[in-house]
Amino acid sequence: MEQETFSLSHDLGELVEKGYKAGEIKIDWRGHCRGGQVRPEAIEHDLHFLFIATEATQTKWKAAIKATKTKTPLPQPLKINHGMLSCYDCGDWMRWEFDGVTLRARSECKFKNGLQPTVFDLNIPSGRLIVANDLRDLFRIAGDYNVNTTLGLVQTTEKYAEAGLAHGFVGNTCPGVYKLSGKNTHFVLGPGPYPGCRRVAGVCTDLWWYSICDGDELDRRLKERKYKNLKKVYQEHNIDVVKCKPGVYRFSQEYHTLDDRDRKQAVYARWEWTAAPQPVKDYEAHYKSLDFTAGQLIRDSISRYPGLYDNDTDNTIESVQRVADHIFLTNGNGLEIHPNGWIGDAPDLDPNAPDMDIPLLEGKFRWYPGGDWCYLAHCAGFAHPFYANRREGSPDLNESFTALAFNICHNIITYGGDTIGQQNKKRATQEANALNRLARRALKALALRYPSRVPDYCKAILKKMRVKYTKPAT
Repeated sequence: MEQETFSLSHDLGELVEKGYKAGEIKIDWRGHCRGGQVRPEAIEHDLHFLFIATEATQTKWKAAIKATKTKTPLPQPLKINHGMLSCYDCGDWMRWEFDGVTLRARSECKFKNGLQPTVFDLNIPSGRLIVANDLRDLFRIAGDYNVNTTLGLVQTTEKYAEAGLAHGFVGNTCPGVYKLSGKNTHFVLGPGPYPGCRRVAGVCTDLWWYSICDGDELDRRLKERKYKNLKKVYQEHNIDVVKCKPGVYRFSQEYHTLDDRDRKQAVYARWEWTAAPQPVKDYEAHYKSLDFTAGQLIRDSISRYPGLYDNDTDNTIESVQRVADHIFLTNGNGLEIHPNGWIGDAPDLDPNAPDMDIPLLEGKFRWYPGGDWCYLAHCAGFAHPFYANRREGSPDLNESFTALAFNICHNIITYGGDTIGQQNKKRATQEANALNRLARRALKALALRYPSRVPDYCKAILKKMRVKYTKPAT
């Protein structure tokens, strides 16, 4: 029975692939990929096997095959389980349905009505417009978006605008900033030149974005971070300063909407004065106030990335372990440690988001090798010097993240761990031994740094390791 079902699904895929190549099968993109602006080869590559994972009765398979051959639409389309293509605008991994004539996306693209500029206001009370490439280090947000999609580009620009920074994607174009001649109120960013405009600044796009902010705001943040010679900082980071009329400027970020970005007079972004300066705002207050538990962030990660962390079973421990591995042991995980002692990627997570109880990790799991470049080493205080000098320094972990770090160390020391190099026995042994050394060293360092937080289940191991930690008197 299963073999026949597989054969029918394969036959339907073959029919659809041939029908698409012949122009007989239509695709209703419902706005995704800008209405189907995709290389035909990319579509043809997936069509043949599109139906393999779909569960349906033999009656439905045969009806779909008949409808395809006779070009007669089914009254109820066949729902396809497997996805095909990811929309480069909204990021949706597209699911489909097929009625024998048309392959139709089951959801609409968020940009089905076209791409619009991203519009936001930025206060420039000093009259000094700072133009640079990458100022993200000084204007912090609590995570990142998928900038491989148009939606991610828009979300990133909007989030940094909330933090006091105009930050827009412009590719590797090294654009210039042009001021409307005779005015300090109208500006354009792009390749230029533009009629009636004068070039007043430029951006070296080592990062394919621009960063624009208020001069006094930048100086304040640099001084807060103990920079003394601001002139030297400006020179080393290719920061330009442009005089403008003090006030609120309305920005229009347009690069992502352009079909012809290489045209000399293409406009990547523009901004103009709209109102008198607003009172200076503490943009950092919201970021500094954020304080999440490990349970909140793990729960959010499992929900946002089910393909990575949710194994479609009731085994919560396995999902939790996968996220914990990514946070503490995966090198280059793209996460940052917040001054309040949590590690994560949560740009839009509500501070009151639901929490979860993190179980004791019992059993043997696969762990990333970690080494001196992971957050477990960093938070324990013995990371590689280059890693340890990261901009966030070494703030204390909050209690929930300290508990998670102890939990990880206990698991690795107690049960060992499967590592990446399992096929090579020598390498597997080396990695397992290195992982055990890392866990033991981290456990000792964490116990010395947080003696009052040592869980009972770690005390026997610490005693065996002869680690003398002192719990502060209460």
